[in-house]
Amino acid sequence: MPTSRTIPPETWEHARRALVFYFSRHLVQYAEDLAQETLMALWRRDYTFGKNEEFLLVCHGFARKVLMAARRQHRELVPTELPMELGPSGRNVFGMSGGELAVFLDQVIDAGENQLGESDWILIRREIEPGETAAHTQNNPNLRRVQLHRARRRLARMMGWDPKP
Repeated sequence: MPTSRTIPPETWEHARRALVFYFSRHLVQYAEDLAQETLMALWRRDYTFGKNEEFLLVCHGFARKVLMAARRQHRELVPTELPMELGPSGRNVFGMSGGELAVFLDQVIDAGENQLGESDWILIRREIEPGETAAHTQNNPNLRRVQLHRARRRLARMMGWDPKP
């Protein structure tokens, strides 16, 4: 009985051309690659055939599975285009928006200025104000990042956002 390893090279070439045609009807860009992938899957499997004429039928069976996998992968990789005009971001903080949010931010700023330590508040303000971060970077950016994280956690505890002690 013939196997994938005993099929003559001419038959493999005929199968490759047929698979390229098959794939070009479905995914034009990757037809040659998918044909090669199908033939490699058949070669690795060392499939046994009843007769040599079944080789092309089995190739098309393998090609159908390879095509389904390629379509799934292609759908995952296709980027979607964003609309040119995006609506308002709909900022919603703790269920507040508009005027409520402005009052809330005033309270946070007031708490930060009056209750936080001066060095913590300076770190937070530098991070908020555009251009300030680049002008006041320290030699060790990781240390600055840790200090900023700790200052934000202190502010969160003061405002009642952080349930952890």
